[in-house]
Amino acid sequence: MEETNSGAGSSNVLEFIAVADQYCKHLTRARGYKPSEFLFVMQRVLPLLYLKTVNLPRFEPFFEEGNERFVREDEYNAIEQSVSAMLGSSDSFEEPYDYTMHADGEPVAGSISEYLADIYQDVKDCILQYRTGTEEVMNDAIWECSLNFETIWGARLLSVMRAIHRVLYSGQEIVGNDMKVDEGSQVSDPDRSSWFISRRQQEYGEE
Repeated sequence: MEETNSGAGSSNVLEFIAVADQYCKHLTRARGYKPSEFLFVMQRVLPLLYLKTVNLPRFEPFFEEGNERFVREDEYNAIEQSVSAMLGSSDSFEEPYDYTMHADGEPVAGSISEYLADIYQDVKDCILQYRTGTEEVMNDAIWECSLNFETIWGARLLSVMRAIHRVLYSGQEIVGNDMKVDEGSQVSDPDRSSWFISRRQQEYGEE
């Protein structure tokens, strides 16, 4: 695929796809992480995903009907359940604002695993639609993902970042998956040599 300065093959789109792909891979591999390691990775991936989504170009849709959906309910549930089991009681948090359902400003129950799975569903669908290589489908995939970001999952991303920050810096223990992790202990920085932009041209810039 030839990289251009605008359109579905622009550098901003390719960077978003690369970051979104890494986010999804970390979610599907959640069972392989210790809780503290997983939250450490999410703490770094989520802000970058937000930034790359904000930088996406503005498109108008080609088609009146929506794009094909790829993420099935069982896949969504598997993502949510694996993260929920890992985090245990630390999965739940108080959400000061529900941006989609509650207008009275009353706190509602939030869930790190649910919010991460919601984000996964939208960005994974976008990635798979984009990989069809059809210009119109690629265009509409980015358009729809950006729209959903503005109305739904962008706010949830910010909320889950706050919840993860609270867990990491509260000094509490995470009990889940029969593991007890002291969050006050030192967490090693994972190897990021193959992350994101360093592989973008290789994975998405080639024909």
